Amino acid sequence: MNRICFILPWFIKDAVGGAELVTYYTAKEMLSRGWEVNYICEARSVQEYDQYEGINIYRIPKRHWYLQPFNYWALKKRMNEIKAEYWYCHSSKVYPVLVEKIARRSGGRTVWVLASDAEADIQNNHSANLKKRLKRQLVHIIARRGIPRIPIILAQNREQEKKLKSNYGVGANVYYNGHPIPVYNRISARDRDNLVLWVGHLRPVKRPQMFVSLAERDRSKSAKYKMIASGNKPPLTQSIEDSAQRLPQLEFLGERSVDEVNQILLQARALVTTSESEGFPNTHIQAWMRGVPVVSTGIDPDGLIQEQGLGVVVSNVDELHDAVHKLISDDRYWNEMSQRCREFSVSNFDIHRIVDQFIDILNTAENQ
Repeated sequence: MNRICFILPWFIKDAVGGAELVTYYTAKEMLSRGWEVNYICEARSVQEYDQYEGINIYRIPKRHWYLQPFNYWALKKRMNEIKAEYWYCHSSKVYPVLVEKIARRSGGRTVWVLASDAEADIQNNHSANLKKRLKRQLVHIIARRGIPRIPIILAQNREQEKKLKSNYGVGANVYYNGHPIPVYNRISARDRDNLVLWVGHLRPVKRPQMFVSLAERDRSKSAKYKMIASGNKPPLTQSIEDSAQRLPQLEFLGERSVDEVNQILLQARALVTTSESEGFPNTHIQAWMRGVPVVSTGIDPDGLIQEQGLGVVVSNVDELHDAVHKLISDDRYWNEMSQRCREFSVSNFDIHRIVDQFIDILNTAENQ
């Protein structure tokens, strides 16, 4: 039996981010193909062993990102227990480097799936905060030495692939996130609410206030604006909640499960993305698979939104307002774009096809 181990700071039961979600889908698909699936994650209370839906879960101590190097010995112990053929790290730079060092001695091949575009960059050390500069420098030293030794690197988009080559001198395979194909009766524009949705973590880099500005500009009150957000940044969260109280067209839903998000998407006319930086947003794939165009303020991995007609890319709030208004007011325009979203996403992000590609990459690496 083939044996794989996924290594992330969180497991999907503990936190649902993009990395945890797509790793869970990958793990379940590999399990269905007869693989033994293991998972190493961090936890504040280290339990020796657990199992979830057939996945064997091992835990190591919870660390801040800059202290993850101190999990080397705990990680080594778990890896020696599991003895996997492949170590799949979907995380920031530290764990893949540690895992590769351990695997070089104990066996197995390391796979690093980048978590965001920032992971392909050289660490920015221009922060005025001395403590942050020291933390980043520690990670930078580890990454510069260790990344070129990782045998299999998977980039989420072509830009990451280029940056890895330029900054670290390494090649990578472009490997998109995979999702299960949802089964539903196609919903036309007339059957949808005039719902505009924002989904993400409440962090400054996600720029949620741009979505609030969009809702403020809709003086016609013809659309409903809903925000689904995880995380709790007190000043930012309070600001969003205050805006929702003030604007009747804006509703703050807080955190919702993946299933709830997918159900709400089935009623939406548009998903808005306001992030400054991403890798390949899982929310885009969730939306497209349910026929929902994406309106993005700049984020367009591999140019798919513009090249394939899967939504609209804008540069400011005025353009954002115009793009959303057209999707709400023009049923024919929306129906045509919705169909493209569904067809393209099913052809390119189906978890079965994505895992086929992953196994092909593993087999190619074995033969080199």
